[in-house]
Amino acid sequence: MRLHHVLLSTIAIASLTACNHADSDDDAPRAQALSLDSVSKNIPISVDTVHATAAEQYISLTGRVTYDEDLISRVVPFAGGIAVDVRADIGDQVRKGQSLAVVQSAEVMDVSSQAAAARSNVAVAEKSLHAAEILHKSGLMTDRDYEAAVREVERTRSELQRTQDVSGLLGSSSSSNYTVKSPRTGTIVQRAITQGSHFRADDDSPLFTVADLSRVWVLANVYESDINAVREGDSVAIQVIAYPDTTFHGIINRIYSVLDPGNRTMKIKIQVSNPRLLLKPEMFANVVIRRKEHRYLPSVKTTSLIFHNNSHWVLVVGANDKISPRKVHPYREVGDRTYIMDGLAEGEHVVASNQLLLFNAIVQ
Repeated sequence: MRLHHVLLSTIAIASLTACNHADSDDDAPRAQALSLDSVSKNIPISVDTVHATAAEQYISLTGRVTYDEDLISRVVPFAGGIAVDVRADIGDQVRKGQSLAVVQSAEVMDVSSQAAAARSNVAVAEKSLHAAEILHKSGLMTDRDYEAAVREVERTRSELQRTQDVSGLLGSSSSSNYTVKSPRTGTIVQRAITQGSHFRADDDSPLFTVADLSRVWVLANVYESDINAVREGDSVAIQVIAYPDTTFHGIINRIYSVLDPGNRTMKIKIQVSNPRLLLKPEMFANVVIRRKEHRYLPSVKTTSLIFHNNSHWVLVVGANDKISPRKVHPYREVGDRTYIMDGLAEGEHVVASNQLLLFNAIVQ
């Protein structure tokens, strides 16, 4: 209250020494212009310089973090069996090739038996070929019989290679067990296997799901009114509740050109680098899209604006540091600044603190 009386006293003194009116509009507040120097002696005043920059569109969206489907692997069983040792759980960090589980399988035993038989067949075929070479060189074996011996060696070697490849895929270390290994470095995000569980080879359900979370997606919802402002390749800023002081940056790399009939929104996919693994799947995210327009407009701090009689005003510091109200027409608020369509020019100065108190004192 004391400050208000001081302002009124300042205005009264200024009215005796100044004769310039603030604005010629019919709805403009009528008051004598004040001196910045005289006012700042009584209350703290800060002044903001008007800058003209490319206008921005500012769109705020909601979304959620999910896996990058290009960096996810679903581990399915190569053969049916029983899990005898489960070595990884949800949330574990694993390396490519790391053992996730050991499975006991009759099918693996069959493969091991086939591999042993194939090795024996190769040994017999190679021994027969060695004898055939001696006989063929001596003229005691026809070319046809010799070629048959060569083909038999090739066939048995091919069968041995096949069984070895199957054994390699199964990762078998004994006659009846095989090892389930991680196909990539990442995080276990799903596990559908427990010790003692049974499963078949034709079961499509993954035993484990491994995701590389060093890059994730954010799926955000865009309302119909904002669809025309979204472009593939746009940069976005992302914040999550878990890290309120951290801003993540991503790129829109896909726009789904269909609307959800339930909430009338269109989804966009944002690719986000996540090297510290701070972003977790299913986190809620706030997404901000900023797009520069091809027009340059003056802007001021949003807090500098004063709403009076259904209009927006600012206190302009003019020649000789005189303060006077001026009507402006805001274009768009972006962050902590507002673009002005008309009423201000680049390089002008406006009061940026205690302006409402000063304005109210002026118009009374």
